[in-house]
Amino acid sequence: MKTTIGIEKNSKMKTKYFNTTNVSGDQLREFVEKATKQELKIFRLFKEHTTLNPTEIMRLKPDILRGSLSRSLANLTKQGHLVKLDKMVIGSQGRLEHYWQLPQNYIQAKLF
Repeated sequence: MKTTIGIEKNSKMKTKYFNTTNVSGDQLREFVEKATKQELKIFRLFKEHTTLNPTEIMRLKPDILRGSLSRSLANLTKQGHLVKLDKMVIGSQGRLEHYWQLPQNYIQAKLF
């Protein structure tokens, strides 16, 4: 199920909830709403911080589940709201993690 919400004035974000447990009705709507709010929460972090990796996001927002964070980053990246960088660091789980940032056109628009 997909839902569309505005991130910025002229931008739309389509949250994709992967319904792997085949829920329906009110429960599905609740899960989609929660996924949507989470993606907005993550997107807003990037408006406050230049670049972030998953470990940093988890420190800033410990209520976000790791798997949900990965889904949100992938969705936001596919839709062009975030850019995955080549820069990497060893994260809290002892594995390399990429950094993400807002696209350059968004950063430049904020400056001018």
